[in-house]
Amino acid sequence: MEKQIYSNRGWQRVLLILIPYFLIVGGFNGLGLYVAGMDFTKNLDTKTSEQTLIVMSFTLLGTLVLLAIFLKYVDKKKFSDLGLNWLHAGKDIFTGVWLGLVIMLIGLTVLLFTGQLQITDFSYSTYEILIAILLFIFVSVNEEIFIRGYVLQNLMVSFNKYIALVVSSLLFSLMHIFNSDLDLAGIISLFLAGLLLGLCYLRTGSLWLPIALHFSWNFFQCLFGFNVSGQDQYSLITTTYNEANIWNGGKFGFEGSLLGSLFQIPTIVYVYLKYRNRPVNVSPTEVAVTNVE
Repeated sequence: MEKQIYSNRGWQRVLLILIPYFLIVGGFNGLGLYVAGMDFTKNLDTKTSEQTLIVMSFTLLGTLVLLAIFLKYVDKKKFSDLGLNWLHAGKDIFTGVWLGLVIMLIGLTVLLFTGQLQITDFSYSTYEILIAILLFIFVSVNEEIFIRGYVLQNLMVSFNKYIALVVSSLLFSLMHIFNSDLDLAGIISLFLAGLLLGLCYLRTGSLWLPIALHFSWNFFQCLFGFNVSGQDQYSLITTTYNEANIWNGGKFGFEGSLLGSLFQIPTIVYVYLKYRNRPVNVSPTEVAVTNVE
């Protein structure tokens, strides 16, 4: 048998990084708002796609700076230790992208055929699609390297990996607490998304699958006419609903719907089974393993 010995250093580092996260990443976010020409005194939800991309790029830069500092001076690790190895990267990225596309296609189809949504317009713009691709790449990389790469990995220093998964998923859902139109259904769906993305990391030992799935989920949700976590972006098709409810997610988007939550459960099972035989190494070096007769 193997017995794992856990250390307090993991959860202590997670607590230690939280205040610097809000200060440093918040500071970069504010700088991004300034560069984008945003008025701090007005409604920040109203901004162009270019402004949104600029702000998000500064937010990602702030996260990268923060993690670089902590990895070098606190964790004593390389940046690649977060899970940015290239083994299986191509396959993982492909799997993540098609999973997100299939989920959104099925979700849109179900909502259309049940009368929960109606398509009212179609608007193709290569420029806006490229902006959306960059935006959601930045969003997915930003959230995955922090929550899965740093927080989840450090929590596994102190706890069983599945306890660490639950705690990191709660933190992931709480990160969206100030998003527009978030309700209980949205919080539950975000928690399930945290479990799904975290499981992708645990089962593959890499960030590429959760990054790709996170990107695809957001990108196709946006393209198919849904808001993304309460944020209204460019859409390839425009959809409307007669009444916002738990099935269509309302203004929060598909991820705030009961249907979105239901779709995530079989996807969690799929990921668990698909990668059950892949050798992984995401256990931090501080977790000692001793053999017990």
